Amino acid sequence: MHSHATPEEQLPLELQPSPKSYATAVILSFVFGFLGIQHFYLRRWGEALLDVGLSLAWFVCMVIGEFGWMVLFLVLDFGHSFVVSIQLLTGTFKDGSGRPVCYPGQKLRPRRAPAVASTAAASPEAAPAPPAPIQPR
Repeated sequence: MHSHATPEEQLPLELQPSPKSYATAVILSFVFGFLGIQHFYLRRWGEALLDVGLSLAWFVCMVIGEFGWMVLFLVLDFGHSFVVSIQLLTGTFKDGSGRPVCYPGQKLRPRRAPAVASTAAASPEAAPAPPAPIQPR
């Protein structure tokens, strides 16, 4: 049998845009980000459960009067939500399959391979000398 994969499906996952809606993910992140709803939508189950757990933790701490712990969990929860929202806005956040959630018009480019040091640069003779230590007066 021959597989009939589209040219897009033959690309690495990092070059395949997510089928999930960018606008929906961003709206969910800004409105319900502290609850992790955007992670459920994007099928990122671990982060979804982390956000729900953090939200539950700060709420319970608030109810029982543990305000120090409440502030800690609240800062962690909203801090995580802020970082995720920025990643979504900049097109660097990936869905649960590893595909980028692309903003409208975003062009996906392959990552550059790390530069390989040449053998001349890797030899100890080619390395610059470390700076001389500073002598106290």
